[in-house]
Amino acid sequence: MSGASACRAHPWRGAATGTALGASALALVACGTAGPPPVTYVLGTPATGVERVEPLTGRPVVEVKPVLVPDYLDVSDILVRQSENIVAPSPTGRWGERLSVGITRTLAAGLVRRLPGFVVTITAPAERPARQVLAEVEAFGAMPGIG
Repeated sequence: MSGASACRAHPWRGAATGTALGASALALVACGTAGPPPVTYVLGTPATGVERVEPLTGRPVVEVKPVLVPDYLDVSDILVRQSENIVAPSPTGRWGERLSVGITRTLAAGLVRRLPGFVVTITAPAERPARQVLAEVEAFGAMPGIG
């Protein structure tokens, strides 16, 4: 059985491969530390910090469901389209949260400003809401040299 000897494990090969992988990982880590850290971006505007207490009884509730975003976009990396079928993480910026979370939060904040007679929430209310907002993003991205 000459084929069996070709499949036999060689302990020295595993050790050499592990050493080479460790050296490669160390080199990648060292290369990744050059330059300034990426900037973290968030969608929308910051909260004003002004807290108001308002009675919510009797006001219609609008529930904003989580915005659907393609899986490849729903990350904290800002993806830049390099060609028709290629996107790559931006080396200079990241989202402060997953994209779907930021879009959902920003959509709800916009509705709060535009619908003063309503209670807008991103969490499921105890009772059936008057309206639900369902949104889906099909494309979202930056092109090199824009912005």
